[in-house]
Amino acid sequence: MNNKLRCFLCGEELKEGISDVRAGWGRYRVRFYGVRALICEGCGDTIFSKYDVYIVQSLSKLFLELSFENRPKKMDLTNIYDLFIEDKNLIHSIDINNLNLYEKEGIFSFDRREIEVYLNSNIMHA
Repeated sequence: MNNKLRCFLCGEELKEGISDVRAGWGRYRVRFYGVRALICEGCGDTIFSKYDVYIVQSLSKLFLELSFENRPKKMDLTNIYDLFIEDKNLIHSIDINNLNLYEKEGIFSFDRREIEVYLNSNIMHA
């Protein structure tokens, strides 16, 4: 019996990988890099899990707390995405005003060490 996941468009095998996705909230749009996905080896179709979509939508909404000019247009999650997978409460505990966004060549990111320190301090104060 073959338990491999298959693409519903072309029937080829789906492989776990990393992709980018456009998202937004209202009129705000942002492209996220480093998002976990299933990617078709045949046609290239990309499928995101419900939780991965939730992470992206939640971050999009969270960025609305920033002034328009400070909202990321491109956001790299590669170095921290696993933290969202390991701790499903992380997305609810982030206060965007207490974390720094770093920009390099138009692409924003969080510093992993800062998020880990932030998480540990929130756990200690909970």
